Amino acid sequence: MKQKQIVTTIFTLIILLFGCIGCEKKNDDVIRIGAILPLTGNLAYLGEEEKNVLTILQEQINETEDTKVLFMFEDSKGNARDGLTAYNKLRSQNVNYYITSLTIVARAVAPLIDRNNHLQFVLSIDPSITPDYSNTIQLYYNIADEMNVIADYI
Repeated sequence: MKQKQIVTTIFTLIILLFGCIGCEKKNDDVIRIGAILPLTGNLAYLGEEEKNVLTILQEQINETEDTKVLFMFEDSKGNARDGLTAYNKLRSQNVNYYITSLTIVARAVAPLIDRNNHLQFVLSIDPSITPDYSNTIQLYYNIADEMNVIADYI
């Protein structure tokens, strides 16, 4: 069930991303998307699942679409400092679009995302992450909405 939600969320992201930049790209271009995930450390189980979903999604998109996608993975280790290092590494490779996992990482890179006019899709339940930053799009429910979904289910 969780993997299905992640796939749906990421697929929605790709549709939004193509809508934002699809007209600017030639068919032979590759859209590079930096994915800053907790691939090591205590929260690696989250990052590995997200990485697996993105890898499958990349394969599916590249098999069926004219515009190709390349997810470039970097490890945040679940902390802000390493998330910033990952962002700067990806930025040096001319990446303009990002998926960040974990609120602490998203908040750390968000001011740089705004300053550099990049776009961040964040995997976070923090309700204030979107209003606080102009170039951040939240993909998960915020905590209040998630509690409502749980309450409705119960």
